[in-house]
Amino acid sequence: MSWFKKKRSLRISPILLADLAYQIQVEEDNPQAAPERYHLPESVHERFRQKVFLYREANGLLALWNWAKQDPAFEEPLHEYERILFPQSPGTPAAAARLQAVRAAGGDLEDLVELGRKGPLAWKGEGPLAWARKWFADMGHDETNPITLTQLSIFWMNLHIAVQKTLKQFHDERRWWR
Repeated sequence: MSWFKKKRSLRISPILLADLAYQIQVEEDNPQAAPERYHLPESVHERFRQKVFLYREANGLLALWNWAKQDPAFEEPLHEYERILFPQSPGTPAAAARLQAVRAAGGDLEDLVELGRKGPLAWKGEGPLAWARKWFADMGHDETNPITLTQLSIFWMNLHIAVQKTLKQFHDERRWWR
């Protein structure tokens, strides 16, 4: 009987999952996200911090969006996370600009993840080092040190993998009601 079937759900409230994702992904201090780790000049520290913050927000949104495409149980946490990121009315110019910035950062992170999936032999000059060089250039810093570029690429790939693994745990532990 179909009226006995219940919607798939997670073992955590959507609001709590979104709040936790934001706290861990965005607000938690991460020494690998410090400008000093990349030996950047003092003049770009603030731009670096702002860009890292934006990309961390986008990484959480991207992960929840990907999971919501696979499993409807993640749609509510996705909407709650969006509510945290975009508390203003979408009709305001500031909110529209913020939405565009988060979307662009998410698309940029998707590009890096796709480069990582192809493997180092498929990069041919358009790999994670080129991605990281562009990332720095977009904030006004010309970084050419391959070690620094590698560190940044690995940082973002690891952050992406960490949030995916965390959401996978919630997915695997979910309660299926029939």
